[in-house]
Amino acid sequence: MQQLTPILETLPQSDELPHSEETVALENWRQVHEQCLALQSQQQTLQQQEALAAQSLQKAQAQFDTALQDSIFDDQQAFLAALMDEQTLTQLEQLKQNLENQRRQAQRWSLRQLKRWHSISNTDLTGWLSL
Repeated sequence: MQQLTPILETLPQSDELPHSEETVALENWRQVHEQCLALQSQQQTLQQQEALAAQSLQKAQAQFDTALQDSIFDDQQAFLAALMDEQTLTQLEQLKQNLENQRRQAQRWSLRQLKRWHSISNTDLTGWLSL
């Protein structure tokens, strides 16, 4: 591509030539050359982006590997096996909330029973015992 640039610079401008098949061919050649240059620029940009993405991937993979080593999981397969889908996670959170509500109810019931027992134990039951 860069080898063609000096050749294209030596060609006369299309407005300097009379309109003919040659001038149309030259103009088409210039357009193709400009498109090639644009594509070459895009290719370089995409290659740079790919290199940055590869670096980011390597960094993220290294962070994941470090976190995995510090975790309870033996390997990546064990970690992936432990993952849950959103529906299962939602169901477990609802079950947890239900259990928490039941625990609170049991605590309140227990506290009421304890208060009732204390109120009975502080009451004089001698009249009841003689019956």
